[in-house]
Amino acid sequence: MIPFRGLLGDSAQLRVVHHLVYTRAQRHTIQSISDATGVPDDMTKVIVKELEKYSVITHTGRENGTDFYALDRKSVLAGALRATIREVSEPVLA
Repeated sequence: MIPFRGLLGDSAQLRVVHHLVYTRAQRHTIQSISDATGVPDDMTKVIVKELEKYSVITHTGRENGTDFYALDRKSVLAGALRATIREVSEPVLA
């Protein structure tokens, strides 16, 4: 659940970024992101490629034909998104 949907909307991109922020230590596949967010696989793939293009996430490897991604800890933009999501979420969750 994204507690601030009313404030920022309910976009597929927001659901994907929110999921990556709160599970940032994990390696994600397109399928795992799709399953967790409810965003269809094909749309998740487009969003992941866009986030990768802007260095919000990074490709962390490929195993058995499956690509893995994670939030890019070195990215200023990823850090800003992480801080914003946490700042807005924490008061709502408290």
